[in-house]
Amino acid sequence: MAIEILSIGNELLSGFTINSNAAVIAQKLLPQGFSIDRVTLLPDDPLPLKAGIEEALKRASFIITTGDDLTREIVAEIFETPLVYDETVAADLMQRFTPNLPTLKDQAMVPKGAHVLLNPIGTAPGFILGNRLIVLPGVPAQMEALLDPVIPFLHKHCPRKHYVKSLYFCQLSEQTVDPLLRTLEKENPGIQIGICPSYGFLSVYIHAKDPQELDPI
Repeated sequence: MAIEILSIGNELLSGFTINSNAAVIAQKLLPQGFSIDRVTLLPDDPLPLKAGIEEALKRASFIITTGDDLTREIVAEIFETPLVYDETVAADLMQRFTPNLPTLKDQAMVPKGAHVLLNPIGTAPGFILGNRLIVLPGVPAQMEALLDPVIPFLHKHCPRKHYVKSLYFCQLSEQTVDPLLRTLEKENPGIQIGICPSYGFLSVYIHAKDPQELDPI
């Protein structure tokens, strides 16, 4: 049950924009028991974008994309479903913006049969298609706002890959803590440990497929 992120945008490939969306998604899913198996960058170009999504659909069970409106059109083409006007999206946009929003009709178009994720702070909705393709906006704040409904969807359709216990250490260096963590891994072969240093503290994530492996830790 592999989960892959497709980060879409020429600005990502050029290096002008850091791919923060992939990092945020991985960080949010990790405590929920889901790890990302692959992150792929794709351009805002219809042909390679379509090929990239089709390849991901062959190798991953669940795909999360972040990008612009072109993704919506390409995905509809791949799934051979038309774009239809969604009254719920339109009503939400009219309530939050104005009935005269120039892009209202376009933004309210979603692939037929998709489960719509309303965007609470922007105009482009997200959606889930085929119970495996999750399409989110590329704007980081909007993408993050739509992650909350994605998590219960994954819990329903994707078996939990692991269990996680989080530990936080203040005023300790990575060099001090890391040898102790490696010893802990050797003594408990059913766990894996990741360490993330930040300014002033260390975040330690302990993974196990069996929650009982985490009990003595």
